[in-house]
Amino acid sequence: MPLGIAFLLGRRAATRSYTFGYGRAEDLAGIVIVLVIAGSAVAAAWTTVDRLLHPAQPPRRRPPHRPAPPTPQQRSTRHQ
Repeated sequence: MPLGIAFLLGRRAATRSYTFGYGRAEDLAGIVIVLVIAGSAVAAAWTTVDRLLHPAQPPRRRPPHRPAPPTPQQRSTRHQ
C-alpha cells in the first residue's frame, strides 16, 4: 500500500518547492516497508525466545470416553 501511494506521488511533475519532483517518495516508502518487515522479524524472534525460556504447560489430555456402568435394572435384564 505505501509503495503504491509512493508510485502515484512519484508521477507528479516537479514544482517550485520540489524541483526534482516527488521521486523520493518511493525511497521513503521503501524504507517504511523495510522497517515494518524488520519490526515483524524482531517481534517473531522475541516471541520465539520467550516461548523457549518460558514454555507453556500443555493442556491435560482427557481420558477416552467410557460408557457409564449399567444400572441395576440393565444388569438384571441382561442375564434373563
